[in-house]
Amino acid sequence: MQLAADIQSTSAAPTWERIGKLAAIAVIRTALNYFLSREMKDDQAAEEPALHGRATVPDAPERLSHGR
Repeated sequence: MQLAADIQSTSAAPTWERIGKLAAIAVIRTALNYFLSREMKDDQAAEEPALHGRATVPDAPERLSHGR
C-alpha cells in the first residue's frame, strides 16, 4: 500500500530524481519482502516436525548405550 502511495505522489509531479527514489524504494521493498517470506517459510518448515509430535535435534551426537 505504501508503494502505491509513493507511485501516486511521484505521478503528480514526476522528476527524474523522484522517479529514481521511487525505483530505489521499490527495489528495497521487494528485496525485503522476498527475504522475509523466505525466512518465514524456513521457520514454518522447522516447526512442522514439532507440530506432528516428532521433535528433532539437529546435529546431535548419537548416544551409545554400552549395555546400559
